[in-house]
Amino acid sequence: ADGVRFSILQQNCNTFVVHVASLAGIEIDTRMTAPELLKKALPDMKRIPAVGTVLEAISSVVEPIFQLLDSVAPVVLKQAISAIGDALLFIPQKIATLFLNSILVCNGAAVEAEPVRNKGLNDERFPDFPVLIGSIKDFFTEGKSDMHHTWKLVEWQQKQSSTTTYRYEDVPQIHILP
Repeated sequence: ADGVRFSILQQNCNTFVVHVASLAGIEIDTRMTAPELLKKALPDMKRIPAVGTVLEAISSVVEPIFQLLDSVAPVVLKQAISAIGDALLFIPQKIATLFLNSILVCNGAAVEAEPVRNKGLNDERFPDFPVLIGSIKDFFTEGKSDMHHTWKLVEWQQKQSSTTTYRYEDVPQIHILP
């Protein structure tokens, strides 16, 4: 089978757009972590009638306290709290990473594209398409479970001055102007 391998998470059509944009000198970061994707996919809890009012009340009390503590606390204390949090969450994060990367392997993340395996012509044309999980160490590498999602590309595109968004029946339509 000729061609570059396709992975719905990291080597999808978004990656082609990002690759072509990088050739033009434009850097677009479309990476999303699994928690970011989950947060984006789930409804905003504050909009759910029974839960939203309670969450709003709690956040209106708690957020100012944390903002005050953040502005008053010395840098050394913030760093110490951050280090303690990192230490406490290290094992759970590695377990989550192992789980997510195992799902990737089950979906073909350890398979190499035919031209790359046989050192074909496409090797130098597509340097951004390596094997996602190539070793045991990769199972524990957090960035391997990141995905490239169109939400990030659409958000980037909407920020461009040449992009105009029109709404027709609550469905956004994006037009790129020269």
